[in-house]
Amino acid sequence: MSPSTINSGATQWMELAYSDAFDVETFILLHHISYNELKSKEGGVPPLLLSSQYNDASDWKTVISEIGQLIHAEET
Repeated sequence: MSPSTINSGATQWMELAYSDAFDVETFILLHHISYNELKSKEGGVPPLLLSSQYNDASDWKTVISEIGQLIHAEET
């Protein structure tokens, strides 16, 4: 999810609306936009985006590292 998605991302909006309507598990990363910025946008934001928990894209570096450590621990 980025500012360009909000400004001109009709395809992305439809994919997110579909995920929301059919209860498809979706993982959304915010890129160059904060959750507060997303919430401040007027209309057109699928409810899925406003009702879920988010991590900024930069936070995923830590998450990915931690997942890698867990996988490595399971393998040994």
